[in-house]
Amino acid sequence: MYGGDQRSDENALKAASLELKGLMSYYSCNIPGLAFPLMSVIDYKGYRVVAMSILPIGGSTLCYGSPNAGKNVFHDNADVNQKMEEAGRLLLLKKHFVSPTVELPSPGDLEVHLGPDGLYYVLDFGRVFPPEAPDTDPERRDKRQVYYKCLRPELLRKYGSPLCSDAFTNWQKNDPHWEENNEEVRKATKFLCDIVIPAVAAKMDESVSEDISARDQFDQTRAMFALRFSQVAMRQAPGAASRLEKLSSDDLTRFSSDPMKTEE
Repeated sequence: MYGGDQRSDENALKAASLELKGLMSYYSCNIPGLAFPLMSVIDYKGYRVVAMSILPIGGSTLCYGSPNAGKNVFHDNADVNQKMEEAGRLLLLKKHFVSPTVELPSPGDLEVHLGPDGLYYVLDFGRVFPPEAPDTDPERRDKRQVYYKCLRPELLRKYGSPLCSDAFTNWQKNDPHWEENNEEVRKATKFLCDIVIPAVAAKMDESVSEDISARDQFDQTRAMFALRFSQVAMRQAPGAASRLEKLSSDDLTRFSSDPMKTEE
């Protein structure tokens, strides 16, 4: 599924971690009535496992989303529709058509089930956030990258405009605005590359001039982009590069404040 002719375990690991990221984002919306499974991502000796609690759901409990790639889309429960629209508003997810008649403010394959306890159980979080715009070079483009190269929730909050979770996928085949949806994601990806990453690089150089440790530099910035982009930021911050090379991958992901934020 990942890597085309050559298997890519790295991309599969990234896709697995997006399940937990999506769950945590919906959970943080604090919408009464929405319930979530317990989930843990476990890394052990090169393997990654997504462990999830068993939910009180079945084939007859689905009330939102599609279980079969859009052939059937459930959207008849007004209560859960309102809750999911509120979640979409908070997460800056754009409402879009996933069938000729149904618009959802979430990826089409995210599901909500009505449990026997009256709670709405949300699951399938792997594609909550929009994918990065694909590479313009067809030779470097991977059609499966929508499953593992996604924009981060911190970036969406900074960008400020709702984006379509299903951009650059076949889930948009019934959406008359699919080109607009894709273009908006292209602009957000450009914002990441042209504005956010240079700002982080400038922050790094500024911190070096103030004799702040490499670890502290990352404690003062926020992970609005994936680890692979940190190398781009380092190349734009020559003063910080030698010290940043000493950081581990865990250090590089420990961003805790917004590099784009201005001082009060």
